[in-house]
This record gives sequence, C-alpha cells and structure tokens, in this order.
Amino acid sequence: MEQFEYFTTLIEADVRKVTPGVGGVPTGNLAGYTPYSLIPELNAFGAEGWELISIQPVKAGRNEDIRYPSGASADWGTQYFCAFKRRLA
Repeated sequence: MEQFEYFTTLIEADVRKVTPGVGGVPTGNLAGYTPYSLIPELNAFGAEGWELISIQPVKAGRNEDIRYPSGASADWGTQYFCAFKRRLA
C-alpha cells in the first residue's frame, strides 16, 4: 500500500516578493497581492516532491491560528493555507 507524508503551511501573496515573467509568474502590471505571486513558492515545494492537495484563503492570527474569511471586505487577506503530500520513500 502506498504511504504518504503530509505538510501544511501558510503562504502569503505579495507581488513584491516575485519577479514578473520569472518562475511562472505572468508578465505585466500585476496587482499587489495577486495569487500569481504564490507560483514560485508552490513550484519550489513541487521541486521537492510535494503535491499541492488543498489551498484556501485564510486569515492567520497571532498564535498561528487560522479562520476562513467571511467574504466581507474587512476580512480580505493575503494568506493561503496550503496542504501538500508526497510519497514516502
């Protein structure tokens, strides 16, 4: 039977951390917190053998607790909760 290991993390969207046109990020005038800015970090996890199995926008608290935004503009955020898996060797 195949066995997997799992990994979860928060990734923050911030176009200032990426270079448009590099690492899968589209070129052009990108919004400051576009999800496109997640691509290089997601690709880095993929290069380590991790497969993204879930991604959800969240709000992270000071204690690294998370909640899902309700849709109100005050709840908009830039963080995404990501779950990954990879086969055990």
